[in-house]
Amino acid sequence: ALAMAMFIPDMPAPPAAGEAVPGSVTMAAYEQGLTQWMVNYGGWQIAAQAIVLFGQFAIVALYLAGDHPPAGKELMAAARRYPLLLLAGLIIAVPIAAALLLAQAVPLLMAAFFVIVFWVLARTIALAPTLLAEAPVGALRAITRSLHLTRGNTLALAAAVMTVILAMTIAT
Repeated sequence: ALAMAMFIPDMPAPPAAGEAVPGSVTMAAYEQGLTQWMVNYGGWQIAAQAIVLFGQFAIVALYLAGDHPPAGKELMAAARRYPLLLLAGLIIAVPIAAALLLAQAVPLLMAAFFVIVFWVLARTIALAPTLLAEAPVGALRAITRSLHLTRGNTLALAAAVMTVILAMTIAT
């Protein structure tokens, strides 16, 4: 995040509430600036997030390998399984994105959307360890296995996820 902040400018700030009128000159300028930012820096942002995700996945691989694992071997194992992690993430993210679009259309659903997101995050928290420890499990099987492993612990895991997200939000 620090490296990204050093090389990529911040996204354009949205207009103030009174100026955020659809079709206004202010809103059109904001939309144009945001589109230009995405064209110029969106790919770099996605690449950086993919690298961070791989780093976290590699740390899980090293942890699962036990005491004094050969780092190169575990990094290769993480690299081989990484596409499955990305696929599983897409399988999870597409329905969540659809739910977000629905929640934006009906504002009263936004609270329900956050409940769903925290539930999904809590129930799929074992996804990376499952992909690594139970190889050659596929993306769908890893998701269902994670759901099985976390059954009965959803509230505690959701609280842990919310705590981490809150701490990250406060820190930034």
